[in-house]
Amino acid sequence: MKKTVFVVLFFLLFALQDTTAGVIDVRFADGQKVDGKFEVTVQVKSQDIGFEIGSATVFFDYNAEAISKPAYTPINFSGDKKCGPAPVYSNNFNFLENDAKGEGNYAILLHAPNAGCPTVSEEWVDVARFVFDIKDATKNPSLNFNKKYTAFNKVVNNGEMHTLGNATSMEAFTPAPTGSNDGFIQIFPNYTQNVIHVEYDILQRSPVNISVYDMTGRMVHNESRVASGRNLNTIDLSTLGSGYFLVEVENAGKKTSEKVLLTK
Repeated sequence: MKKTVFVVLFFLLFALQDTTAGVIDVRFADGQKVDGKFEVTVQVKSQDIGFEIGSATVFFDYNAEAISKPAYTPINFSGDKKCGPAPVYSNNFNFLENDAKGEGNYAILLHAPNAGCPTVSEEWVDVARFVFDIKDATKNPSLNFNKKYTAFNKVVNNGEMHTLGNATSMEAFTPAPTGSNDGFIQIFPNYTQNVIHVEYDILQRSPVNISVYDMTGRMVHNESRVASGRNLNTIDLSTLGSGYFLVEVENAGKKTSEKVLLTK
């Protein structure tokens, strides 16, 4: 029996019973302050099965007292993206700001069944870059995905497009304050399904060591780099099981730690 999929307001997608199971991770990455703007990239990956995006919507909200007036640049699913002889995607973005709350709705539409590209696998794929005006750099942007409306469809062989799993959410980025904030370190969120973020500000170029320990004291992740200025590192913990972990950041003899709860 042929199945159908109904697309409703904001392109919210409902899958039918025979939809292929799968889980999608969605994240904001590479957040940074540039010339008075806050820039961030939306990325997506599959946790289990590869797929090509059919249609999708990325619905997010933010603190309009911190950041405002988002503009976008599509990356891998743009209107000029060719998955054959002709472009197959188009894009649309709308935002609404009401006092302190802002909402953004970015949509991807596929116009040629079975022609989607590139393949979304277990590696992060860039979807779009968003640029916000910074209204108040001291306030938290509270930039979050709305899991109810964020959905990615899979291209299947018969041309139908089915919702693929659930999109995960992520806590906010904090743009750099005006002026130098040497020694600033922030670890967030403290409750996550997959990733955590380490943000730090270093005046002098120096080594930075980031370690993650389980509650038995066993190191489960470590990375080191030499850095200066404002930095934001994203750490993927998706291979670890649920539980509490201690994230420790060390720079120039200073050590900061934060306990994080990982849930699956």
